[in-house]
Amino acid sequence: APGTVSQFEAAMSGQCDLAQEARHLEAFRYNFRRKAAWMVFPEVLFASPAVLVESYEAGELATNFVRRGLEVDRSDAHFVIARGEDVYLQMLLVDNFMHADLHPGNLIFRRTGIFGKPQLVLLDAGMAAHLTTEERRNFIGLLQAIGDGDGRTVANRVLEFSKKQSGSGEAFVADVCAMCDEKCKGYGTELDMGVVIREMMQLMYRHSVPIDGNYATLIANMLCLEGMARELEPRFNVLDVAYPLLRGHQLLGDQHFQQAFRLAQWFLPLSVWELSYRIALYSAMNGTLLKRFQI
Repeated sequence: APGTVSQFEAAMSGQCDLAQEARHLEAFRYNFRRKAAWMVFPEVLFASPAVLVESYEAGELATNFVRRGLEVDRSDAHFVIARGEDVYLQMLLVDNFMHADLHPGNLIFRRTGIFGKPQLVLLDAGMAAHLTTEERRNFIGLLQAIGDGDGRTVANRVLEFSKKQSGSGEAFVADVCAMCDEKCKGYGTELDMGVVIREMMQLMYRHSVPIDGNYATLIANMLCLEGMARELEPRFNVLDVAYPLLRGHQLLGDQHFQQAFRLAQWFLPLSVWELSYRIALYSAMNGTLLKRFQI
């Protein structure tokens, strides 16, 4: 389709400008400066449209982790998938600026210092998506609807993925509702996010529902993280681990949630964030307990 080709052309043209990649790296380093102890982006040493010199970042590619699967040390595997989703959710919920290529080949894991503290390094910032307020709110609404098991809202959010409307909207809504009744029962039900998203995309194809570029980026990144999580820790549920943030966003509203998150990020001690990470990790692998404590 002409629109798809033009979006692909714009993405590829931007990636050829190495000065733009340098700007992306600086933006990510700034957004994650509070988490720099464990989330690292290469430092830009020199940049021009044709040349980019970055700091060398040693470590093991997450693709090797995925290949080894359950043989990977459990604490290392949990760190990679939980912190990887933390990064994705901050980019989506707070920063409005998403790395557009979050596959395992762009993630490095390493241990540093005399105590061997774990770190993630995120590479290849050539493609990044600036999310509009409407795009961010709509995609967050989709995730919240999946968490609530609300098939009609899931379908209506997807229909807003493009300004071009599908001619079979009602039929699409009916099919999505039927799919959700069977496979999307919400938080704490061992929902398989990968299956739900893939079946939703098959229905989009069947009903010719269009999708704009930034939404495609958000979905592709979600599938990459979900696939990596399933290979490294089959019990890990990417939806359940996001429950506190998604529900907080739902209760506070978009603007108030962003303000609260930024304040908490700077004023809460790092020990509190570390505790929240461990609680989120526990809930991700014991999601059925969420049914007792859901707000």
